[in-house]
Amino acid sequence: MFTHSFKSRSQVGHRARCWVKTMAAGALFLLSTLAFALPTAVLTNGTPADPLVGDSYCFTSTLKNTGDTAYGPYLRLSVPTGISFTSASYLTSLAVTATNVGIIPVTDPLANQAVSTPVGSRLYLLKPPIGSMVGGAFELPISICTTVDNTAVTGVALPVTVQGVYQQGDTPTGANGPIFGPITSFNVTPILVTLKKGNNAPESERPPGFAWPITYTATADIADGKTLTGLSIADQMPAGLIYNGSPTVTGGVGCSITAPAVGTSGGVI
Repeated sequence: MFTHSFKSRSQVGHRARCWVKTMAAGALFLLSTLAFALPTAVLTNGTPADPLVGDSYCFTSTLKNTGDTAYGPYLRLSVPTGISFTSASYLTSLAVTATNVGIIPVTDPLANQAVSTPVGSRLYLLKPPIGSMVGGAFELPISICTTVDNTAVTGVALPVTVQGVYQQGDTPTGANGPIFGPITSFNVTPILVTLKKGNNAPESERPPGFAWPITYTATADIADGKTLTGLSIADQMPAGLIYNGSPTVTGGVGCSITAPAVGTSGGVI
């Protein structure tokens, strides 16, 4: 049986401090050198699946510091026309302060730096409740949720960019200025419909025989507020299955089903 429903200083650097001590009693010199690495804002993004027009989706941007302690971590998020920022959180429950700076080009008020690209995108500053990040000690995953606007054009990629920043840089006071990580980007492509197929067999397993029927459901999920015409779903039934008949359609207007004869092995529905 088949059922169908519709419905600046980003590089790792090294600095050294040296002390030379001269003893009056002789030519004794003591040299001490301390080398350390600048903090780094290494960012990785979990790319979301392409969402339906009008749907919300979330992804995680993870900030990691591989250098010395960094202070005042936050993210710069830019989204183009067609995507709206919804919320951000840390560890699923801790609120992240989100500041809507405006349409690029704008000035980042936390770093006091001009942001010139991508032109026309909207800049958000996402600041978690974290004062500093010790190098290599932990990662900072921030869950970011946005919504695809109902007016977004399907099939057209929308670029999203994220950048890690340390507001105070490598000192608690910010004496050396902010540190900026590389800009990362990915595309979100709005779509009109998604298709999926499932069955009612536990763990998708059934003993052979007519006493153990399987019901398959093919679902077309269409974006809210949108109309799709001329949709055709072809479901290839494997030779090892025998068609029992009684197909139904839920939703849609003027829908019909063409199926093999009852008792047929294999075929297309």
